[in-house]
Amino acid sequence: MGNDKQKIYRELNHSIGKEELQKLITEGREHNLIFHGITEQVLFSDIRYERLDMSFLSRISSLDYGKKYRVLLLGFTDKNSGEGFLADIEKLFHEKYNIYLTTIWEGLLIGILPENRTGISEIKKLYHDGEKIEKEIKIGCGTIKYALEDSRYGLQEALRTYDMIETVKKYRENLLLYEDLGIYGLLYELKDPAVFERYCTGIFQGIWQYDSKNDSQLFSTLECYFRNECDKLKTAEELFIHENTLRYRLHQIEKILGKSLKNINVITDLVTAFKVRRMMQILDTV
Repeated sequence: MGNDKQKIYRELNHSIGKEELQKLITEGREHNLIFHGITEQVLFSDIRYERLDMSFLSRISSLDYGKKYRVLLLGFTDKNSGEGFLADIEKLFHEKYNIYLTTIWEGLLIGILPENRTGISEIKKLYHDGEKIEKEIKIGCGTIKYALEDSRYGLQEALRTYDMIETVKKYRENLLLYEDLGIYGLLYELKDPAVFERYCTGIFQGIWQYDSKNDSQLFSTLECYFRNECDKLKTAEELFIHENTLRYRLHQIEKILGKSLKNINVITDLVTAFKVRRMMQILDTV
């Protein structure tokens, strides 16, 4: 999947011109091909050399996409699911939701959502209806754009969000919006493994050395503690240890760090370091 996505990035300058779109129409080709052509013109044409003719696109598609747009990327958690399911979900988008600017690209369904479909409640409806066709779907979305030609940037955001769905669990559904990424969005932009490694080493080296020397679990304890939002009871239950044992471990961590785990700046630094470490793991897989 990572290589497929990199290919999409490399091909953002791919141009589907007016002539090709007009040819589809005059030949009476099926609507899906026309909508695919329009969508790929919006997402992949090189506007540095040719501004998108929005009046042309609006005229040949008879679409009123309002003033706000959001790019949606839909795929499957099971990589063996075929494109037939994507075609079925695309048909659902067209017939039930009047979302026509869609295309199937590299095993993913890309849709440009009109203004009345950009909210999270509407996206959840799309998710649940798509789930009825194929259970294991996942959706990543870019931020809202206020010009249709900016959807190409929304596609890049949607691709990054799609990569992060398993890491940032914001909703019960297997979906994520770019604005939900928080610091992960910034880290994805930086994505410098060497910088990330130095940062994590600077924060965690003392704890790692202590664990290695004493065969202890301070690092995993701290990670669990933050995962449970500093709730000692929940952390102790997850680790199957007594709460007093947890308190002892946290005290040992404070001694190693020379800092209090009640200090908000210390907590911020440590939580950020855990997220940086998680980003390093993600970059190894994409």
